[in-house]
Amino acid sequence: MLLKTIPIIASSLLITVISSNAVAHSSFVEKEFVEGKTVELTLRVPHGCDGNPTKEIMVVMPNGPYKDPGLGEAVMGIKPKMNGNWNIVKSEKGEIIPFESHGTIYNEDVRSITWKGGRLPNDFYEHFQFRVKLPYLPEGVENKKLYFPVYQQCTHHTKNEWIEIPTYEGERLSRPAPYINILNGE
Repeated sequence: MLLKTIPIIASSLLITVISSNAVAHSSFVEKEFVEGKTVELTLRVPHGCDGNPTKEIMVVMPNGPYKDPGLGEAVMGIKPKMNGNWNIVKSEKGEIIPFESHGTIYNEDVRSITWKGGRLPNDFYEHFQFRVKLPYLPEGVENKKLYFPVYQQCTHHTKNEWIEIPTYEGERLSRPAPYINILNGE
């Protein structure tokens, strides 16, 4: 009887390891949003780097040189939410396709947001939040994934870079960038 249960236990452990590795990276809590809306994005950082505590998180915005050519400026009006445990640094603003917000035309916007000075132990998780205005989808497009590369710095000179963006649907990546899915509002 024992010899029959060992393969079952081994298979269960393998499935658990594969499953935990598949979701063991930064991701957004909610992934689907309607085009053109101002939304709050919540990035979940589930662990440190190689068992070490996280000391800095940087999220790169998909605008300016990082924009999706099919969307124009992907996100606009970027505002991070205060987090009492971290210092927030918005990067230098860079030139973008002009957009209007509350009657004002803007031609620059934030390129990245960095949370630093905090300490996130490896066996805890943290949410990092920011608000953005989403683009409208091109005519005939029903949905589009929008990627936000994330750089995670930890103690002892360790790091995780969740920066890979697939070049085709279904591509398997070892360090996938977190994404949201923008849906057609019609």
